[in-house]
Amino acid sequence: MRRVGGLAAAALLAAAGVWAVGAGLAENTVASSTPVTKECKMNALEQSACAIEMILQDIRATYRLVPGGGIGQIRQNGTTSYSIELLREEKADVFTYTFDFSDGTATILSKVEE
Repeated sequence: MRRVGGLAAAALLAAAGVWAVGAGLAENTVASSTPVTKECKMNALEQSACAIEMILQDIRATYRLVPGGGIGQIRQNGTTSYSIELLREEKADVFTYTFDFSDGTATILSKVEE
């Protein structure tokens, strides 16, 4: 087995990072396969269920780091804001989604990693 010097190792890691971003593995955007808009009933319970279904579908499509502990929690922060916490060995990845609920649809407006 051949050892790689510090500079060469750093270059390999940088190249891997560029590849991961180019391949979409490091993105925190909503996946193109995730419906950005979904029809749902407009009472509060149905809005929450609709938003959570959309979040789970997006996480399945975009989150490439297999969390050690799975989903820690999904929380409604406000009328149109939801967060999902994905547990890892020494930290948690938290993503906050903002929705628009109007005209019988739920629409993901944004996704931000905390």
